[in-house]
Amino acid sequence: MSWRLGLVGFVVVAVLSVAAVVAAIMSAKGPQGADRVKAAIRWPATCGTITVSGPSHAQIVSRWAPFTAKTADIVCDAAGARVAYVQFENEDSLNRAVAAGQPSDRYCLTKTTIEIDELAAGDSTVFADMCRTLGGTLISNAP
Repeated sequence: MSWRLGLVGFVVVAVLSVAAVVAAIMSAKGPQGADRVKAAIRWPATCGTITVSGPSHAQIVSRWAPFTAKTADIVCDAAGARVAYVQFENEDSLNRAVAAGQPSDRYCLTKTTIEIDELAAGDSTVFADMCRTLGGTLISNAP
């Protein structure tokens, strides 16, 4: 009988251990917000340091101020290339901001964020790839 209790105890400990590992994996999150955007961009090796700083200096952001929750610029320090990150309170706020005015540059639209392409030079697919990685929709207002 005691060996059954030992076996049951071992099984209980094993099941709890597996459950703990699964819970830890499920709760572990990767980068969020502007850091997630930074990680999604295929930055050139010549960038050196990539800085995330807020608030964003993108021109449209001041017009959107009543609707935004958080903004930042993600900048390749060596080249000055940047992506503006704008987080809205919710989808309704994002929709009202876009109705008030759209960026003149390409932008990536996700559920509650907009990333604005201010990379200027270089490989034009970098921003499109970033948008796809984030699960967004690429919108181009360029003629």
